[in-house]
Amino acid sequence: MPVKLSFQQETRAKRYQALFKCHIPEEELGRIRSATHSDMALGNDRFKEEIEKLTGRRATPRKRGRKPSQMD
Repeated sequence: MPVKLSFQQETRAKRYQALFKCHIPEEELGRIRSATHSDMALGNDRFKEEIEKLTGRRATPRKRGRKPSQMD
């Protein structure tokens, strides 16, 4: 359920700060940092596809290494 911040500046500021008082597990922080450092989107596949459509940029990393050679 979305949190309504408020139209009053002081109340809005307090509620905004409260959003960040919760503990974020280290594993989740690692995913956030990894996505941030690699300039990739963080979310489910549907979200990433939407980001790619909207921005025209990749939102997921490519597979590492060379492409397999084509055998005729």
